[in-house]
Amino acid sequence: MTPTDQVRENMGILIHRVSGGKIVEEWSANSADQWVEELAQEIRERERVEQELQVARSIQQASLPEEVPSLQG
Repeated sequence: MTPTDQVRENMGILIHRVSGGKIVEEWSANSADQWVEELAQEIRERERVEQELQVARSIQQASLPEEVPSLQG
């Protein structure tokens, strides 16, 4: 993805439940979840546009003549 020059600040809370010296559960509440969803949506949109462009290219290439026409004179 190309840079957008957008600045984002995220704040969140992470809660871990530790058992036996290991994190066994995690809960989170943060605004990053919304940013991740927006990013995923943008990626899906770009993929859709790229697929449409590929279809358009194939249609255009199929309409081209197989050989270069020769002109008389």
